[in-house]
Amino acid sequence: MPRLRRGKKPSLGPGLVHEIRKGNRRGRRLLLRRSIEYLEKQETPTGVEFSKNEFILHVEGTSWTYRVVRHIRTTSWPGRLTLTNQALYFEASGVMSYETAVKIDLSRADADQVKPTSTGPWGAPLFDKAIAYETSELSEPLVIEFPEMTSSTRRDHWLTLIKEVILLHRFILKFDIQNPIQAWEIHARSILGIFRLHAARELLRISSPSPQTF
Repeated sequence: MPRLRRGKKPSLGPGLVHEIRKGNRRGRRLLLRRSIEYLEKQETPTGVEFSKNEFILHVEGTSWTYRVVRHIRTTSWPGRLTLTNQALYFEASGVMSYETAVKIDLSRADADQVKPTSTGPWGAPLFDKAIAYETSELSEPLVIEFPEMTSSTRRDHWLTLIKEVILLHRFILKFDIQNPIQAWEIHARSILGIFRLHAARELLRISSPSPQTF
C-alpha cells in the first residue's frame, strides 16, 4: 500500500512567476505543463489497475488543507479522492496507508445521478459542501464532503469535473462512436480542457486581478 503523503504542489520559481505575471503565452504554457506534470506524478489508487488511456484529472485529500470526507450514515471517513476520465475513486485513510479504493464507474449509461447535497452531525443537513452520487454499484449513495470555512467552491469544482466526465461518456454512447480514434479525440478534448482549467485556477491563485479590473 502507498504511504500517506501530502499532495501540495511544489513552489514556483521566480522565473515562472515573472512570466505568468507578465501574462504572456510562454508563462501560460509553462503553467499548463506544470499542472499536467503534477497530475502525472500522482499515485494510482490503492488496489486499482488503470485501464488503457485512463488518466488522473484531479486529486484531493492528500493534504490537511484540502480534506475530503466520506459520510456513511452517521460516520465519517477522511481519505483521498481521485478523478480520472473513466471513474471516481475514494480511498479511506488508514493508520499508515490508504485502504482499497472504492470505484465509481462514470462510463456507465446510468452514470448521471450526481448532485449537490448537505451534511452535518447525525445526518442533519447543515453544511452545503458535499456531493451525493447514486449508483447501482453501491447499496446507498456515495456522499463526499469537501470541508472549507466559507464557500462551497471546492464542492462546485468537483461537481463540474465529474459531470464533464459523465457527459463525455454519454456523448460517446448517444452517437454510438465505435471508432477508437474518434472516441479518443473526444476524451482528449475533455482532458485538455480540465488541464487548462487547473492552470487557470493556479494563475488566479498566483496573480489575482485587482477587484477594480476583474
